Amino acid sequence: MASNEIKTWRYLRLAIVTLVLGLAAAVIWEWHLAPHECLQQSISAYFYTPARGMFTGALIGIGVCLICIRGTTNAEDTALNLAGIFAPLVANTTGWMFTEVGRQPWVVQGLLKTTDGVSPLASSTLWASLIIFTLLYAVLAVVELWLVLRVVRGGPEPAPEPVGSSRSGDPLLPSLAY
Repeated sequence: MASNEIKTWRYLRLAIVTLVLGLAAAVIWEWHLAPHECLQQSISAYFYTPARGMFTGALIGIGVCLICIRGTTNAEDTALNLAGIFAPLVANTTGWMFTEVGRQPWVVQGLLKTTDGVSPLASSTLWASLIIFTLLYAVLAVVELWLVLRVVRGGPEPAPEPVGSSRSGDPLLPSLAY
């Protein structure tokens, strides 16, 4: 019989394959419901469709699985952890980007034209805003990475001391139960 580590590794790999197959099924189902000429240019473009939930959920689930899988070398383990950390970030960012790019919520069809909705701000103000937000997100990414590495380097917490023993003599460990 396989050890628990091998079983866990197999289940995580199976979970990743299942999530990818689920995403493929959601895209195929969406394609089936829409006109057959309505194929998107990329998998990310399906974020506009009802496949959005499966797209985001699959990326988050795959990210969790990648963090749980241990690589055979330190470099591989680090790469898996970084991919797992950034997969939900990609899911969230692409979702926001594909939802907002091209939208003009201030424009009302037939009543307010795009030319009437143009901002009077100078392009230098917009560039400054873009640069500031980019730097802010870069700093937050570095802080997040530093915090994750600090926790990982600390190693696991020591096992708690037994608080007693059961009737069969097994040690009773403190636990949080609801």
